Amino acid sequence: MRSKPVKRMRVFAGPNGSGKSAVYDLICREYRIGRYINADEIEQVLSEKGFLHLEDFGLQISRSNFEKYLSQTPFASKSMESGLGINLRWSENVLVCSASKSNSYEAAFIAEMLRLELLGQGVTFSFETVMSHPAKLDIFQRAYDEGYRSYLYFVCTQDPSINIERIRNRVSKGGHPVPEDKVESRYFRSLEILAPAAMAAYRSYLFDNSGEEARLIAEMTPEKKIVLHDELIPNWVGSYFLEKFA
Repeated sequence: MRSKPVKRMRVFAGPNGSGKSAVYDLICREYRIGRYINADEIEQVLSEKGFLHLEDFGLQISRSNFEKYLSQTPFASKSMESGLGINLRWSENVLVCSASKSNSYEAAFIAEMLRLELLGQGVTFSFETVMSHPAKLDIFQRAYDEGYRSYLYFVCTQDPSINIERIRNRVSKGGHPVPEDKVESRYFRSLEILAPAAMAAYRSYLFDNSGEEARLIAEMTPEKKIVLHDELIPNWVGSYFLEKFA
C-alpha cells in the first residue's frame, strides 16, 4: 500500500527588502514548492488588471465563503482606519477590485484567504511574509494540525539600512514603496519572532543576504538541533537565534 504524499508548507519570511524572492528562486529549483502566494504580486495584478482569478491558485471559492472570510479578517478594520477600505467583490470565482488601484490590505486579505483554503484542501503551497506580528505564528500550528510539514526560510541582512536602500532601488525601477520607518520597525519585530517561528516549524533555514548572494548560515533540524553552515555568523543570527537557545 502506497503511503500518502507529505503535505508541505514553505514559508519565506524576513524583513522588507531582505531578498526573500532570491532565496525562493534557489529553493524552487531544488524542491516542489506547490502553489505560491505573494501578497506583493497579488496587489500588482489587482492594480494592473483590476481582477484576480482564484483558479490560478487551483481554488474554487464560493461567494458565501468569500464573504465569510471578509467579515472575519482583521485587515478590514485596519484598512478602514487607514482610510482605504477593502474594495473587493466576488464574481464567478474571480475577485474584482472596484477601486482604481488596489492596496496592501486587500492583497494581505486575499493572501490570508488563499493560505487557509489551501491548508483546508491539504495542498502543498508556499508563501512570502514579513512575519512582523506574533499572529503570523498561528499558521504553523494550523499547518501542524492539518498534518503538514512546515519549512521556514528566514532571510535577513546585517542592518535595516541595507533593506531601505534596496527598496529605494526597487522603487526607482517601478517597484512598490514601503515607508522607511516601517521597514526599520518591521526589521526588529520580524527578528523577535524568528526563534519561536523556528521552534514551531518542522525545519528552519536562516539566510544572510547582506551581500550579492544569500548565504545559508544555520538550520534547525526536526529534532530541534542547530547546525551551522558558515563560520562567519552575522550579529542578527547570534542575537536573535543562537542566544535564544544557548
